Amino acid sequence: MLKTTEIAQKESFFSVYPNPAVNGFVLQLKDAEIKNSNLKIYSLMGQLITEKQITQSQTHISCESWANGVYLINVNLNGSLQTFKLIKN
Repeated sequence: MLKTTEIAQKESFFSVYPNPAVNGFVLQLKDAEIKNSNLKIYSLMGQLITEKQITQSQTHISCESWANGVYLINVNLNGSLQTFKLIKN
């Protein structure tokens, strides 16, 4: 049986700021080689809000037209998928 202290936390390969966001936010990749990388942003209802290819380590995304709420950012970086929660105010 594993103890909770034995479970390794997978380090995130990106960060999002500011969070909460008002008009837009930045997706910052950490020390990664960018190939075949994209992001998809979903509402909590599962609706795809936007999809974008990632071509550089820092990507600005406008969210001023989105309704206030919580969104899920799925980042696929070279076949590795991670999800992050964004709050839009």
